[in-house]
Amino acid sequence: MSTHRLQQVLSYIHSHLDQPIQLAELAEIYGLSPYYFCRLFKQLMGVAPYQYVLQQRMEKAKQLLQQGQYAIADIALMVGCADQSHLTKHFKKYTGVTPKYFAENSGMTKIA
Repeated sequence: MSTHRLQQVLSYIHSHLDQPIQLAELAEIYGLSPYYFCRLFKQLMGVAPYQYVLQQRMEKAKQLLQQGQYAIADIALMVGCADQSHLTKHFKKYTGVTPKYFAENSGMTKIA
């Protein structure tokens, strides 16, 4: 597997977290069919591409919540979630706490 191609895929993911990311797009960047790309990605990264994207979105949400500059609903859109409840569902599954709880315990003041 080309390290350069993998870096291109990871870079694409990180720069497009606020948009829908399709497996076919990532596979095309790497130059493989979606099936083989998915298998190879999971082998190298330890998680499926979808799970990796979701992890990166939740990590970005955590950073934004810690900054305390944005409302949770705005953060949801900034990390590619359809709405605040979608973010809350995935965030709680990923971290074990709701975004509101995380924000309140990270010094965030704007929780609307």
